[in-house]
Amino acid sequence: MDVVGTFPTGLSAVEFAAREPVDVAIVDLSMPDLPGIEVVSRLRQSSPGTEVVVLSLHTHPEHVYRALNAGARGYVAKGALGCSLFDAVRTVHARKTYLSDRIDREGVERCFLRHRESEAL
Repeated sequence: MDVVGTFPTGLSAVEFAAREPVDVAIVDLSMPDLPGIEVVSRLRQSSPGTEVVVLSLHTHPEHVYRALNAGARGYVAKGALGCSLFDAVRTVHARKTYLSDRIDREGVERCFLRHRESEAL
């Protein structure tokens, strides 16, 4: 793995990924210029080949749902075991979903079901 850049704002990360090939981007939900969910969405639009892992203090299922729905493939809770981030990067690079052990998977599934049902109405 090589780190190709770190960026002080979400917009600068999105602009970089649109110009340079990036396999996996790690995004914090708390960004100074754009909400992290917006960064995830813009990354997926401007650089469709870039997989996204969210790294966040926010572990509520609704936050995880919103990140995955925006296009993130992985979600790692800050404070998770150090190897979790490396595992997440490897997993999403292989086009698989990764949720760290501190994520309430059943809660996230309930969010998906609830939103799917509300969209059907």
